Amino acid sequence: MDVALNLNERYMMSFLPSGQVQATEGLANLLTADDDGVSTTLPFRVGGSVVLHDLGEFDSGTSNLAPPELERAWKVSAVDRCLQVCTASPETKNCDRFKAPPPDPTAVSPEHMCAEGAALYVRLEAASLEGKSVRRDVKLFPVPLFSIAGLWGQERYKFLSPREDGLLTEAKRTFDVWALAAGYTTIVGRNVSIEALAALSASREESEVSVEWCVPNVPVGGDTPGQSFPTTACKNGLVGAPAFQRQATLNLLVGFIDPAKAQWRFAAGPRVTTGGNQITLGLDVPFYLQLAEVLGEGKDKVDYRGLLRITPRVEYELRKEGEDERRFLLVLELLGQRSLFSNALDSISNL
Repeated sequence: MDVALNLNERYMMSFLPSGQVQATEGLANLLTADDDGVSTTLPFRVGGSVVLHDLGEFDSGTSNLAPPELERAWKVSAVDRCLQVCTASPETKNCDRFKAPPPDPTAVSPEHMCAEGAALYVRLEAASLEGKSVRRDVKLFPVPLFSIAGLWGQERYKFLSPREDGLLTEAKRTFDVWALAAGYTTIVGRNVSIEALAALSASREESEVSVEWCVPNVPVGGDTPGQSFPTTACKNGLVGAPAFQRQATLNLLVGFIDPAKAQWRFAAGPRVTTGGNQITLGLDVPFYLQLAEVLGEGKDKVDYRGLLRITPRVEYELRKEGEDERRFLLVLELLGQRSLFSNALDSISNL
């Protein structure tokens, strides 16, 4: 659950805490302890995000009145057009009013203008109100102008550690993991969106070297109480502590917003991830569909029910060692957020 604070009519700040706990052996062991008394509630993640939202340039009310300065500018443009038309064709209707420039162009009403001037005034007014309608819809699902996010947590690993005598002994250690991210989103014109996300994370990667060892003559109980049989017990383990791994991700998306009601948005752009011994090149094509207008009742009533995000993703992983790998992913998500855009926390939520 996020906390939102309106800074003014144009901007809003939101705070979203985040936390998760995982039990590697199921929920039954979530609050229990292992053999050495350490809780199995690890790994865990805590953090959150801070987002500055752009609510749009216009108020979200239903009034269709244009700002006075805009209306004056439209009338000046329309009167100038009438002066040009009437100079060329003085017999045109209403041109008797434009034999000379009027003292106050803003006092001329559209019905007293020439036909071309009145048509220009109507076009300017319609274009402004159309833009206002789009901005009103966008305000219901605000643009995350700037966002920053961070996560910190711990993970516990079991591995085989070499001793001085060359033998391997079982070890358990806890390591810190963290991630930082920042995002920027802007709207170009009325319908084109540009998003940029950057993330940096530090985690651990388990060793790929594994061994198996066996212990002979381990007693195993039989069917009869007190009865046991010797057997050989074998175990597997990874050799060496998990290696430190730092990863950086850059993602750029260019999208298009539904021009009618801001009901959907799609975007596409490259993703580059580097870390360890590999570089991953990807292409993301997210599609957002807000369900408020689809499932709501009435044009002006917002019955918000979430967002649907569908993200096809193609990835090509370049490895310094081993064969390169190609992947195609299709991610379906039902979101409870208010915005048709991602924010910084989305890029590190899978740490």
